Amino acid sequence: MDGTIIKTDSIWSQVNRDWLHEASVRALTKQDLAFLESLSGMSTFVGSKVTKKHFGLPHDPDDIAKRQMEIANSYFRKGVEFIEGFEEFHQKLREHNIPSGIGTNATPENLEPLTESMRYERFF
Repeated sequence: MDGTIIKTDSIWSQVNRDWLHEASVRALTKQDLAFLESLSGMSTFVGSKVTKKHFGLPHDPDDIAKRQMEIANSYFRKGVEFIEGFEEFHQKLREHNIPSGIGTNATPENLEPLTESMRYERFF
């Protein structure tokens, strides 16, 4: 779902920056920015472990992941955009009676605000 039918890369990028700001990491080098880009598609827990290591932070990875989920959910509740062309594509599937479904590795905590804001039941 993430990055396939909805645009979340920029949100996760902002989540990482917000959390780092909370952890008093404010000046990011080019290497830090490249590292943050490399987190795309990584699970939150794995990302929190490598973030801790990269920045030499004392925080527990579970606490990092939990806080990042809270930050992400605040953005998800505000709404996320579908990837350009998704709604038209899905309409064509319906017109041709082609079944579709949705899959995600989102946690239930992340899926709930996304479901509320995106109203997936319109499509699936």
